[in-house]
Amino acid sequence: MARRPVLLAAATALLLPVVGLAPAGATTGTTVTAPTVSPTTAVVAEGSTEPETVTGEVQRLAVELRDGGGFQATFVVPPEGDPVRVPDEVVAEVTTGSTVEVVVVGADPLEAATEPETSAELLEVDVLTAVPEAEVVEPEIAEAPGAVAVRPVHLISGRISGQAAPTILSTHLATDLTTRVTPYWSDSTDGQIAFSESSRQDGAVYGAWGTTSTCTNAQILKALDWASTQAGLPTTPGHGQHAVLYTPDFRVCGFAGVAHVADGGAAWINGDTNRASRWMTFAHELGHTLTLGHSNSRTFCDGDLADGHDHECYAGEYGDAYDVMGVGTSAGPLSGAHLQTLGLLGGDSTVSAAASTTVALAPVGGLTGTRFLTFTSGGATYHVEYRAAVGRDADLGTTRGGCAYGVFDCLELDSYDPGVVVRRVDSPRAGAETWLLDAGVEDPAYVSTEPWFVLQQGRTFTTADGGAAVQVTAQSSGAATVALTIGPDLRPGKPTVSALSGTATDGKAFYTQGTTTKVQWSVPDGAALVKQQVLRNGVVVATVGAADRTATVPLNKGKNVIVVRALSQTATAASDGVTVTRDSMAPTFPQAPQLALRTGVVSTSAVPVTLTWKASDATLRDVSLAQPTGLTATYKPATTSAKYVVPRGSRTWALKARDWSGRTTTASMVRDIRTAPETSASRTGTWRAAGHSQLLGGKALVSETRMSTMSYKFTGRSVGWVAQTGPDKGRATVYVDGKKIGTVDTYSKTQVRRNVVWTKSWATSGTHTVKIVVQGTAGRPRVVSDGFVVLR
Repeated sequence: MARRPVLLAAATALLLPVVGLAPAGATTGTTVTAPTVSPTTAVVAEGSTEPETVTGEVQRLAVELRDGGGFQATFVVPPEGDPVRVPDEVVAEVTTGSTVEVVVVGADPLEAATEPETSAELLEVDVLTAVPEAEVVEPEIAEAPGAVAVRPVHLISGRISGQAAPTILSTHLATDLTTRVTPYWSDSTDGQIAFSESSRQDGAVYGAWGTTSTCTNAQILKALDWASTQAGLPTTPGHGQHAVLYTPDFRVCGFAGVAHVADGGAAWINGDTNRASRWMTFAHELGHTLTLGHSNSRTFCDGDLADGHDHECYAGEYGDAYDVMGVGTSAGPLSGAHLQTLGLLGGDSTVSAAASTTVALAPVGGLTGTRFLTFTSGGATYHVEYRAAVGRDADLGTTRGGCAYGVFDCLELDSYDPGVVVRRVDSPRAGAETWLLDAGVEDPAYVSTEPWFVLQQGRTFTTADGGAAVQVTAQSSGAATVALTIGPDLRPGKPTVSALSGTATDGKAFYTQGTTTKVQWSVPDGAALVKQQVLRNGVVVATVGAADRTATVPLNKGKNVIVVRALSQTATAASDGVTVTRDSMAPTFPQAPQLALRTGVVSTSAVPVTLTWKASDATLRDVSLAQPTGLTATYKPATTSAKYVVPRGSRTWALKARDWSGRTTTASMVRDIRTAPETSASRTGTWRAAGHSQLLGGKALVSETRMSTMSYKFTGRSVGWVAQTGPDKGRATVYVDGKKIGTVDTYSKTQVRRNVVWTKSWATSGTHTVKIVVQGTAGRPRVVSDGFVVLR
């Protein structure tokens, strides 16, 4: 079973802009107003900054990038001149082959064909001649005996001018077509589509590429036109035949394959010499030339379940590896969603439901029996099918790998699981993507125990609008029984967790020391409940009745994600996940708190100090100063120091670290702060006594003689020199234990007495000597020493 990682808040939804669109099959003269863009201010790098009007045919290409990504690109192709790429979403409902007139700004003729988004902005679209959608969804194909639609394929092995001759020839392509590609499509469509070789060509050389250092949209479209011409086909796609070009690896074009998305057209396989992967690229590109889009996925959907709404989910290009229109290490039969696009879904293989029903689905890989259940709800079409590890799906659960989500950040799965899967189709248009939904996820907040995509027995999938619910009631290797309920809104109200007993919260999560917590929640009006469940880390730990709104939940050590799930008869609604951390570790002080003297004015009784600390805990709430009395304060976790002015003398300092669970740790120390008069220092040179009531002890020593010194020996962990500063005061050099520390300038604009002008601290207490040397500063030689402060 392919387990998923915990990828929760980081999942990013795919948000598509809302624009005005012409309806499918729009009549001649329909105007589509694109998002407002000021022609006078729109400037796009590398492209035209002035609006230009282009008239031409709408064409679409599907591009499969070598890095695993892919996308569709839409173009307006004029009769003469370069094609213009336009934003896909603006013309999404304009059918391929329609003639339009567009007003565009920022079109770049040199835009690389591997760019997922175009830089151009569309100001207006006028549909001049529309191709009805039905002609694309249900292509007119030649009927052969036995009601098999045989599609002619022209095989071309060629090269771009300057390339070496290809080693893969048309005979290799013919073998791929006959032995792998055609059987795949015939099996997938109950024999309704097959391909036949129409012609072969080797040695073709395309000489009109131009500079081989670029790979632009225009170059690719013209290369596909050339391939069609080589096959004797019209250059405009939609003719019901297929030209497949193989060239050696053309590195400047970073794609593995590219093809028209239309009822017939050209495809280009770029240098794949591995037959095992080449045939799947071959079959994939032919799918595009049958009007099919990619098999994608939608995962990590916001909301109660994986309802598949595009604004709520993470879109994964090629994320559906169950068939060839996705990307996997192998390919199972085509999905029912793609069969619907081809107009081939129906008959005994399909149940199309408009009311509640129960269906026994045979495995899709078995190619027989009722294999598809389809229904509509909320404007979207849903397809349910059973993918058991049989027939063409025999490798499910073992070696069928692929990317569960992501385009450029692929989450690779070693194996896709067998089981019932649900797909959503938002549009019936040709080239529309199908979306494999993460239908089995019942807890969007914690999903590490859930398998990818499959709807497990007993689980319920509810559509985005709540109008339909699917539940797997039985499953074996030979069949899966699926109950479909269709009715008014089937969803219960979404629970909201309102309280957890014995916890504290920082606004983001909850914390406790306890082994249990009582969860309290509310449920708004909705479908009648049959029961409710509380999940811890994705596992049900409490089940209560429909009327209950509390449950006691046991907690594991560490992180617990709590989700309340309300269950109606046919649907489920889950609360947002609430994180509760059961904390069993008290905070620590990795380094003992330190008290040090700092610069500033000493009062007759108090001294400026700085207290520093470092507390550690994953859920640290605060650090508070518990002692000395009168200085108590509480600090946020990011704060690691505080300044105080404290009386001289000995006192206890105590810091208490507290985490959100309420656990505490206290670190304490005893520190003694003393002042020493300047007369306690030994002196050399010339010093004279001075008196003033604002000096420490009413006295100080003054020197104006260069090289006069004052040395003070003490025992302690922090020392400060107290001096008088003023406009006439000069500089002194400070030495500690015989080493020059630097120069202290005692100048200030006004006279300041009892000023600690310099400090030095150590981690531990020790014996040190501070030496002050008068520099005799020109114009202000006076240095006034008022003593020292020592912290022991």
